[in-house]
Amino acid sequence: MTQAWLAEFGGRLRLHFLLPYCPNENRIERLWLDLHANVTRNHGHKTIAVLMERVHGYLAERFDTRRQVLIAA
Repeated sequence: MTQAWLAEFGGRLRLHFLLPYCPNENRIERLWLDLHANVTRNHGHKTIAVLMERVHGYLAERFDTRRQVLIAA
């Protein structure tokens, strides 16, 4: 089944080998480490809703490209 699909659509994608666990090569692992270090490790939030609000706020601030342009200017 997989080989048949690849025969038909495989020309439109590129497969990349990743080790089963390789945090240095896996971007999501680096993001998780950053998020854990700055938000979720030893948090004192009373509810998951408050914690998730903090997570979303941190990610929005961390990846706000407009903010980065203003700081660089």
